[in-house]
Amino acid sequence: MRTREACEAAQVLELMLPGTPVTVSQIAQKLCLTEKQARTRLQLTEDLLMENDWGQIARKPRVGSWI
Repeated sequence: MRTREACEAAQVLELMLPGTPVTVSQIAQKLCLTEKQARTRLQLTEDLLMENDWGQIARKPRVGSWI
């Protein structure tokens, strides 16, 4: 994973650390992204977690995503 992608994944993880569900809209708003960009970053973050066997992101429609 490139440095830029790792930095973006770290930003998403920081938002998810409190353990409460975070919506794509919230990620987009807090990181000044479009919702499409936020979904892409969320997927890159999940790929990083799975690649390193650090866990996975749980998702539930209309609720959000969490670690």
